[in-house]
Amino acid sequence: MKHLTYTAIVFILFTRCGYELPTQYARIDETVRNIVFVYDNNGLAEGAPGDNVGVDAFFAGDNISNAKWSVSTGIVYGTILEKDSLIDSLNLVELMVPGSYRRSHGLTGDTVHFDIVIPENIIRKQFGGIASMSSLMPPGLDKNTTKALDSISPLEVIDILEMLCDNSGQFDPVAINSIVYSMFGDSTENAWRLLTFVLQALTVNMRFFVEVNGVHEVESIFSVRYNRKLKYLNRMITVNRNPGIYQVRINIIDQRKVRSGSEKGLDTTIVLSENRMNIIDIHEGCSYYLTVSIDGSIRDSGMEYNCNGQRGEEKYMSEWFYKNNSSIPNADKNKQFFIEKKIGSSQVRLFPPADTKMEEFCIWVVITDYFYGERLRPAGFATKAFSGRFRYSEEYKKKHR
Repeated sequence: MKHLTYTAIVFILFTRCGYELPTQYARIDETVRNIVFVYDNNGLAEGAPGDNVGVDAFFAGDNISNAKWSVSTGIVYGTILEKDSLIDSLNLVELMVPGSYRRSHGLTGDTVHFDIVIPENIIRKQFGGIASMSSLMPPGLDKNTTKALDSISPLEVIDILEMLCDNSGQFDPVAINSIVYSMFGDSTENAWRLLTFVLQALTVNMRFFVEVNGVHEVESIFSVRYNRKLKYLNRMITVNRNPGIYQVRINIIDQRKVRSGSEKGLDTTIVLSENRMNIIDIHEGCSYYLTVSIDGSIRDSGMEYNCNGQRGEEKYMSEWFYKNNSSIPNADKNKQFFIEKKIGSSQVRLFPPADTKMEEFCIWVVITDYFYGERLRPAGFATKAFSGRFRYSEEYKKKHR
């Protein structure tokens, strides 16, 4: 199944059931494999109509020989049993900034970069046939609360929002409050709460499609909403930034020292570097654990799309990929290194190869932010990739001949 499609399905099922997503793992074989799409709008993971957004698509495995791109600027969502339908299908060049497309190759795979301009009418196009704004509001809200929205259409609301977007700094606080209060027929702080619901209701998703090397199909979703352009209005309007990865480490624990209680041992920590070949010394009797540190200053908030409208901070999910890079004919995959999470523990463990002829490796980590309950919340991503070499002790070699 397509990697990102599978991830999206799992995400939907877990969010509807209220569970926290687990850490995930994937082994990269020779076939080309998508790692992640990262959307960057000056650090934001979202865009507004008219924005210029950078897209980086990371791939591992086989080198990219060709890529066929298309994009849809809107999605009509079906039920769990009914398929989503696309509003349109465009060639990527129709939205791409000329000259921005480039493909680069490195030790850990290929990266495709391009810049797109989000269509000015992308939100209007999806809501043109809807009569009242109140029909889009979350269920359970008191009817008196949304009464003013019964007689105003989404397009009329969009007119007001775009007027505010296009005139940042032109309205004083009194004028801004008057406009928002008039839209909702409410002159209290509740009007701003309703505005955050409106911004969620009017969020749309773009979907990117790429067929790589004629066989590998991938799709990715990007959220478009007015939040970035309207954040200046009120602190209740939130944006989502891409998370930041501070550091990735391998912690080496000498289990013999742990068992004996000795103060001596081989315990050490290796900080992985993206810019060099990382050397990992492998010793018999040692355990190896991967950890990733997140930049805690980049933690955003969200608001649930329901009558309670509870707010909270986003959470993070990690996903690890790994690849044995040594080219060994008829290699036994059961003797290659792999990564897994211990059941009932937050530890991510790296198991070195049992075949000591396997020396070179690649590791990728992807961090995704998420907040349960917010409608079509933009997903922020960060990724780092590392190449390295295992260096085996003589004791380990003797043990694994």
